[in-house]
Amino acid sequence: MKDVADQFSNYPAFCYHFVPVVIEKVGRNEYIVYHESDPESWLQRGTKEYIEGWLYGAVQTVCGQIVRRN
Repeated sequence: MKDVADQFSNYPAFCYHFVPVVIEKVGRNEYIVYHESDPESWLQRGTKEYIEGWLYGAVQTVCGQIVRRN
């Protein structure tokens, strides 16, 4: 399959903070995210909107913009 990560607006920010991943379209509106070295063990699976949100949330967390309640 073809890596379509460049179609996700939150991907560049994700790559700035994390190891790049592969995003493939696997259905009509379904995508999987995995490390290039291990395509059998995907990290996330969902719609384009879900994957965009996951990428965004990962960046927000690593940047400390998510406040944890004690």
